Amino acid sequence: MRASRCDSDGRHGANPTAGMERSETLLSGFVRYEHALGPATVYAGAGYVERFPDYWELLGGGRESVDSLSAFATQPEKTTQLDTGVVFERGAATLSLSAFASRVDDYILIESNYAKGMRITSVTRNVDATTWARRATCRTCWRPAGP
Repeated sequence: MRASRCDSDGRHGANPTAGMERSETLLSGFVRYEHALGPATVYAGAGYVERFPDYWELLGGGRESVDSLSAFATQPEKTTQLDTGVVFERGAATLSLSAFASRVDDYILIESNYAKGMRITSVTRNVDATTWARRATCRTCWRPAGP
């Protein structure tokens, strides 16, 4: 488990947030369990992380939000991920099967060519996202036959 303190201010150049400050404590952590079952090892993990917006997401390039001339109030991303898998090893061969799923609340999206009134601009906004994947890997080490 980890807690990180993030501070930001709107001092960079002429912008609508000049003089404003933000300070947040963000959390992250990861746990993993592994268990050997003969030639196989099974594992499962769970993680959580919060990410503070970077300079380019908050202020860079005159960044705006959908409903403001500033993106300074953009929320931190919050990701929860689960993963599981099994690894089989036999001699020089390895077979791995794995899967993961994650939920990102307040994913930070920079959208270009956004129509805002009578003009086109780039905005930063928070959206929710879900990702998942499965993977299978087979690997072997071929050795030349001896004399």
